[in-house]
Formats: sequence, C-alpha cells, structure tokens
Amino acid sequence: MKSMTVRFTADEVLIGRHEKLAWDNQSVLGMYHTVTATLQEITCVDRINLVNDGLQQTCPMRWKIVTEIWVHAWIVRCNLNIAVRGLDNGQLHETVLWTRRTSNAIAPAVAPNVLPDWSLMIDGERLPIVPQDNNPWLTVEDMRWGCQLTNFAYEMRHHDYLDVQISTVREFEDNSDVAKRLTIAGNHHVVVTLPLALIDDIVTTGRLSRAHGRLVVSQQVTPERPLKISYYLDGRTGLSFE
Repeated sequence: MKSMTVRFTADEVLIGRHEKLAWDNQSVLGMYHTVTATLQEITCVDRINLVNDGLQQTCPMRWKIVTEIWVHAWIVRCNLNIAVRGLDNGQLHETVLWTRRTSNAIAPAVAPNVLPDWSLMIDGERLPIVPQDNNPWLTVEDMRWGCQLTNFAYEMRHHDYLDVQISTVREFEDNSDVAKRLTIAGNHHVVVTLPLALIDDIVTTGRLSRAHGRLVVSQQVTPERPLKISYYLDGRTGLSFE
C-alpha cells in the first residue's frame, strides 16, 4: 500500500515532500478548502497519514478541528482513506458512521447558543458563552449515546486561549435535554454568571456567590484544573458525566 504523509505544524500544513501551506495566509475554513482540493488531486496513493508535528501543542483547537471535523468530511464527502497517527483508526472510522458533525471550519454555519442565559467574564468584559466571530468551533452529535459536544476557544492576548466545551445529554425517547456541563480550561481567572434560579440544580468545581441578582461561579483555571459546571434539569443531580 502506497501512502503519503501530511504534517501539521504550528505554522504550516506540509503535504508530502513539496506542498507547504501557511496557516497565517488564510482562515481555518480557507485552509480546509485548500488542503481538500490538494488531497483530491492526488491519485497515486492508497492512504493519507495525518501527523501532528506541533499543532496540537500550540493550538489544540485547530488540531481538534482537523481530527474531528476535517477527517470526517474527507472520509464521508471525498471518499479518502485517512489515518491519524496516534489514534485508533478503526474507532475513527466507526465514529464517522455514528456521529453528525457541524462546524464553521468546513462551511459557513451559525454558531450554537447552548447556554443562552449564561455569560463569561474575561478581564472585566462580559461575553456570551458562544463562539466569537471568525473563531473556529465544532459540534459533534453522537447518535448512539444521545449526547452532543460543542467545542470552541476564546483567543486571549499573546496567542493564549481559553478552551470551552459544552456537553449536553439527552433523553433517548423524546430527545429532551437532561443535563449540561460547561468546562473551561486555560490560564486565567474565570467568572461565569448564570440565573440565580439554578442554584439548586448545579454542581461545580468553582466558588459560588451571588451578585446583582445572578449566580456567580469563579475559579482560577489551568489546563490541568479546568472549571466545571454541571447543570441538571428536573433535579437529576444523580447523573454523572464521567
């Protein structure tokens, strides 16, 4: 079997031995279309191997987009044989069959607003907990387990990031929401405000307080110690996300 390697560095996508595409020259969506067009033109290989060569360490959100959105699209839409070094590729192809994925990293799309009454305070500025304009995001819906994962990142100063994940668990019979969990990781002091009425329905790793008629959750987060807020609908606090 003849294969070709595509390497993803912090600055470039290296396709084979010759093609180099710089991340700074275009958006993530633009890079997807450029890389896709290049891969579709290659007819002399049986498998394309994707290798992390620094991208995961410097920009984990981009690597997540590549491995969880681009790969899915290349397998389903382009019928390419893709393998990712370090991943179980049998499981990778199985998840392609059982998940539905949307992202602004493969086509223009409306960002999901999963927690409409919640907000995030960063450096004194209140922001909705939704992806910001021009920032890549992805949503993965797993049809086997009735859950949805939305991932995005807030870009901070000095190319620093706050990584955000929102998990939603649904009832199998009627697809209604059962519980949600917000997870935020990075290197900042994070403050999340939410409706005061939810005080008996949440479990969190952060410090709880009240201010201006809102419930406030705060924590100094790190990549190893993220802020987690679990919200259980209808008092179902016995459920676990682990």
